[in-house]
Amino acid sequence: MISPEKITLPWQDLRSWDGSVRKAFEQMCNQFASYEDVTAGSRFVPVAAPDGGVECYWIYSDGSEWGFQAKILDYA
Repeated sequence: MISPEKITLPWQDLRSWDGSVRKAFEQMCNQFASYEDVTAGSRFVPVAAPDGGVECYWIYSDGSEWGFQAKILDYA
């Protein structure tokens, strides 16, 4: 596993996706979150806009859910 202290990401250089840097950031976070769990029987669910504040979530085999919300400042 890579230590987060060793990673520098130039967020201001993030390219837009579907016309928006915000959407690009949310999509990237969805991709990261999709690797969070490998438990058998769990299911990853990405949520499209309007998302009500949740970009994606995991549904676990016991019925519990774990949601992810992504926020980024707008860059000019």
